[in-house]
Amino acid sequence: MVTVPPRVLFMHGLEAGRGASSRSAGDKRGYGRKAQALMDLFGEANVATPDMAMSAFDVRAANSPARYILAYALLSMAVLGCCVWADLRRGVPSTTLLALTVVCGVFLPFARWRVKASFEACVKVQSAAIAKFKPTVVVASSWGGACALRCCELGHWRGPTVVIAPAVKACGWSSLVFPSWMPALPASAAARIVCVVGDNDKTISPSGVERMCRTNKIANFEVARGGDHRMNNYLLGKTKKGGKRDGGKLEELVHRALALPG
Repeated sequence: MVTVPPRVLFMHGLEAGRGASSRSAGDKRGYGRKAQALMDLFGEANVATPDMAMSAFDVRAANSPARYILAYALLSMAVLGCCVWADLRRGVPSTTLLALTVVCGVFLPFARWRVKASFEACVKVQSAAIAKFKPTVVVASSWGGACALRCCELGHWRGPTVVIAPAVKACGWSSLVFPSWMPALPASAAARIVCVVGDNDKTISPSGVERMCRTNKIANFEVARGGDHRMNNYLLGKTKKGGKRDGGKLEELVHRALALPG
């Protein structure tokens, strides 16, 4: 009996999988390791990695909030420069102090707004990819994991889903710009989700991911002991001599999601 491989839509993280639309067939260069592993497991023709044109820092990426934040910073510098010049001529720093207060006070709300706008733009990319590629399973990591959850929340996807360290609650300074987010998933979608996060993740809060799963009654939740944010050792196995990898849970997670009743 011939087993038909699943059609896998992979939603990449912030800096992975970019430029996928411009690569020729058979060219895996530039893809993240998870995308490459999925191609190796299920065949390149059965794996799609839509380019979300997203980056936290690269202003060349069309959906990057960095380009708008940079524009805001440059405009703010120009305004402050004009205020300083005007105040120097008058000998009173009142205009500069007022402008500085406004610029600083508006920055964080503006940055958060741009991150949210970038997120929704990426969700549109993935929703269109779901409609076009018609996957049998979605695998999503980090930022892509949040996009997958949003697609489920909106009803654009209700099929088997593997989410890896979904970006629902950031850690450290990035939490100032990347605010926490709690999806409200339909029960039918939550029942078909397998979620995994590393207990040593310093980018996304493991407790935040656990709370999201508990709130949405995602029963298939797993914490990988020693797993970092990328979780490549857990998902792909450890590299042995000769470049071969030993073990790895990625394939198992995909088949576990596919086996969930829908």
